[in-house]
Amino acid sequence: MLPSLQSFYDINYITVSLVFFSPLIGYISSGILNTRLHKALGQRGLGVLCGGTHMLSAIINVLHPPFPVIVVSFMLGGLGNGLSDAAWNAWIGNLDQSNELLGFLHAAYGVGGIASPLIATAIITRAALTWYTFYYFVVSLGGWVVEFLLHVRKGEAFASGMGATGYWLGITLGRILLPFVTNLIGLKMAVTVYLAAAMAAELVFWLAPNFYASIVAVGLQGFFIGPMFPHAMSAVTSLLPPHLHVVVIGFVAALGGCGASLLPFAVGMLAQRFSVTALQPFILASLGLSLAIWLFMPHAKKGNAFF
Repeated sequence: MLPSLQSFYDINYITVSLVFFSPLIGYISSGILNTRLHKALGQRGLGVLCGGTHMLSAIINVLHPPFPVIVVSFMLGGLGNGLSDAAWNAWIGNLDQSNELLGFLHAAYGVGGIASPLIATAIITRAALTWYTFYYFVVSLGGWVVEFLLHVRKGEAFASGMGATGYWLGITLGRILLPFVTNLIGLKMAVTVYLAAAMAAELVFWLAPNFYASIVAVGLQGFFIGPMFPHAMSAVTSLLPPHLHVVVIGFVAALGGCGASLLPFAVGMLAQRFSVTALQPFILASLGLSLAIWLFMPHAKKGNAFF
């Protein structure tokens, strides 16, 4: 999708990166409004509101308006994501076997991530339709990995798009399978191992100058990164009393959304300055920082899955 947006609107890396940055405003708004809306509407009402903001965002994109309006539509998507993250993670995090259930919840998101680049790439490269046709089907954005495979690894357009599908397939499988491993070795140790493995896969993706090695590496990276968000939600519910779950999870989800907006935007700025090869050291540094922060997380009481 990124190459198609750049071509359609005739914009550079920094400008197209605004579609990553603009959801930040939506996520911040969700963090501010989450508690009030949850009390006023309840979880069902909040679910309807989340779906409505996503639908409105997709309708705007279908109309392929001027690029500034596209940026605004992604703000609405960020608002819907932030509100839904808080509502459903808080609810499922309080259920029995929350690790596995959160894994399945976020695996459903991963299924959408698998389908979206597959559909988008087929629409653009095989059916020769315009990028906004994709929004008749599903809303997602493959990210910078397609740009890297296309321009650095010199992959064919369709095969490069499949790289994003492989990444999301890895995420989905990781969210389904790894929570069962996590329960055997504990949450703290498991996430430490997963992040280290993701860093190893990132090194292969960066240093192995082969298209197919890069495809495999990015899939493995998705596999080990996959359970990070649901496991973080599980850690929050393990460490905090129930009456704080909705508020804190809403804040954590909004903070995560801010990172998901700011970091790809930063990659776009680096790509404009140094080319898209700046992606790899940036990802490796981000994973290393995540591991360092995780190691400083406190332990829960003994007997808890996080211990």
